[in-house]
Amino acid sequence: MKESTVNILVAGVGGQGNILASRVIATAAVKSGYHIRGCDTLGASQRGGHVTSHIRIGESYSPFIPNNMAQIVVGFDPLDVLMEANLISASAIVIVNTEKVLPAGVKSGQEEYPEDILETIREIVQDLRALDAVDLARKAGDARTLNVVLVGSLAATGKIPITPEVFKDTISEVVPKTTLSLNLKAFDLGYQAISQSKSLTGER
Repeated sequence: MKESTVNILVAGVGGQGNILASRVIATAAVKSGYHIRGCDTLGASQRGGHVTSHIRIGESYSPFIPNNMAQIVVGFDPLDVLMEANLISASAIVIVNTEKVLPAGVKSGQEEYPEDILETIREIVQDLRALDAVDLARKAGDARTLNVVLVGSLAATGKIPITPEVFKDTISEVVPKTTLSLNLKAFDLGYQAISQSKSLTGER
């Protein structure tokens, strides 16, 4: 199958389930008949370190997204999106969870959390969608479904060639059966949140 490349960047910290989210996205793309390349950069992931996943749907020669070429960004918190600013296209859509995850340096008092992160992101991308994905995960029944809320949000953008049904089929294959209903509800809540949202960049 011949298609243009869609570059998706998933950014967060270790322990948030972002690797599972990336697995769902990549597997759903394969199930939809697309070629995939990708990789994870883990860092100190088990200690809350910065974690990113590169997912390239379509023909590409490298698993890494080149600078300024990430067309879709899924951020588990604002700071981790900002840390990958060099990879993000000016025409990108960015979906970001608004709840802050404080780095170790901030928690210890050695560093300060940057101010106005969403405003900074808003200035460098074409479309910014912010949502309290943790709150939606709690409404689904478990805060740990944050990652699936964000997958649902991604699906709602209409920017990737994967149907919600394929995403749900994939979720049903990769999450424990005991949590399937929670995760499917989380997907639907994330999908609805973005479907009903407005771009923050439209407020400029």
